[in-house]
Amino acid sequence: MDRRLAPEVVYRIRVRIKASEEVPAIAKAINVSCPTVYKIRLNLNLYSELYAPASLIQGRLKLLLAY
Repeated sequence: MDRRLAPEVVYRIRVRIKASEEVPAIAKAINVSCPTVYKIRLNLNLYSELYAPASLIQGRLKLLLAY
């Protein structure tokens, strides 16, 4: 499992993304990397959450491949 940012940092990133601030400016102001801000922005667009939901597949595989 990957590390998650502190809630106050996440809040500051979310506010700046909603204000349409540029990603490098957000990263520099909050002291996080640019890829982190890009990933959070993408997750907000796709899932309306900061982190992608966990996808668990339980049970047998649906398709068995013949090799």
